[in-house]
Amino acid sequence: GPAVDDDLALQVRRIVRQLDAPQLARREAAEQELLQLGPKVVDLLPQSPDRMSAEVAQRIARIRQRLQRLMAELAGQASRVTLQGAMPLGEILSKIEEQTGNKLVLGQRPPGPEGQGEGPKLEVDFDNTPFWEALDRVLQQSGLAVYPFGEEKALSIVPRPGRESPAGRVGYSGPFRFEPVSIQAVRDLRSGTASLRLTLEVSWEPRLAPVSLQQRMDDVQAVDEKGDSLAVALKGAAPEVPVLPGLPAVTLEIPFELPSRDVKSIAQLKGKLSALLPGKMEAFRFGDLEEAERVEKRVAGVTVVLEQVRKNRSLW
Repeated sequence: GPAVDDDLALQVRRIVRQLDAPQLARREAAEQELLQLGPKVVDLLPQSPDRMSAEVAQRIARIRQRLQRLMAELAGQASRVTLQGAMPLGEILSKIEEQTGNKLVLGQRPPGPEGQGEGPKLEVDFDNTPFWEALDRVLQQSGLAVYPFGEEKALSIVPRPGRESPAGRVGYSGPFRFEPVSIQAVRDLRSGTASLRLTLEVSWEPRLAPVSLQQRMDDVQAVDEKGDSLAVALKGAAPEVPVLPGLPAVTLEIPFELPSRDVKSIAQLKGKLSALLPGKMEAFRFGDLEEAERVEKRVAGVTVVLEQVRKNRSLW
């Protein structure tokens, strides 16, 4: 709450003053103390380097850069869920949403025994469990599934299509979930070409908004049930996967050369998907605009240059 934020702001101001202490050891200790407070203090650090000594300005810039790098690393990690006990499905989903910041929309609510429309009571036991693993375990118990293309910046929870559970076929990496949804073997009888296409549904936590995804085919490895490698087609290609704003999923196609008929399955699939994620919004503030000319401001590795501001009647 605001009181906690005020306390933190006071604490940061007190430590920042120590960055100008006469003793080197106290200055070093203050820098480490600010780093240990973590990314939440980035916006509380002083902004105007011209009002501080050169050493303090250098230390503040170094602290800000390290904390911003840490923020970027944390953005690429999974949210966590801690929840134990028996409770209705609707309450479980609400608590997962509250803890992770991921919006979950329960579309067609399964009727609960109490007739409250909150769904059946389920027993859950999550201790710092990654978001996708926790959600999949809940949905597996309740016969539901995620439909990521239903609502903007949200995951719709719907009745599971078909009887088969995807458990065992799903893979996780940080805030991303990978599920194979189709395999298509094609042989063109005229040209003699043949291919095997695996389609994956790649979903991410809806709190994120990737700018783009890229899949280098050289990073994809697959083996059949005998442990033999399956040849990936389009080696050297690195297609960019279009990301539609607001939708927390895409379909990704992996092309293989068609294996011999005695190959029954893809037993293992490994790869590396590159995701470009936006950082936090930053404000660049310039003063004395009438006199400003080629003024540089640098925030989080981004430099903005204000060339000039001039007045045209009532407009600047």
